[in-house]
Amino acid sequence: MAFTPESASELAECIRYMLEHPEKSKEWGENARKYADKKFNRNEIATQFFSLLKENMN
Repeated sequence: MAFTPESASELAECIRYMLEHPEKSKEWGENARKYADKKFNRNEIATQFFSLLKENMN
């Protein structure tokens, strides 16, 4: 779901859709959470960062 930046009417349409389709909203929320957990896992980021530091210090 997307809307044109600064388009209040399109944003309202998206919000209305989400309110009218709670099952879809829940699914999107769960998928977003999984994506964020995978892409922004602080332990994984720290491991990669320290690995990069280690490589560049030698």
